[in-house]
Amino acid sequence: MNGQGDPIEVRLQGVAAPEPKEPGGKQATAYLKTVCEDKPVRCELDGSKTRGREVGICYVNEADIGAAVIDKGLARDCPNFSGGRYRELEKPEAKYLAFPGYCSPR
Repeated sequence: MNGQGDPIEVRLQGVAAPEPKEPGGKQATAYLKTVCEDKPVRCELDGSKTRGREVGICYVNEADIGAAVIDKGLARDCPNFSGGRYRELEKPEAKYLAFPGYCSPR
């Protein structure tokens, strides 16, 4: 929530998750809702924005949400922004998910 108590949308830093209309997007969105809905979410924002959303690492009960969605096979590590933080969690079944060019290490 922002300073006025309004919710804000946050993109998970270092996570290449499909958008809702892309293959796997509905499943990833549904999973994230079960992880986050009606629970306090704490985000460490990095000060950047993409597609109008703040960017950061977010937690529910101190569990990294990005790590959870990648470990579930519903998203991929985006090493250009994660530094490879989630590499070991990525599942073979996630290889069919889109891997944006901006995720490749430079």
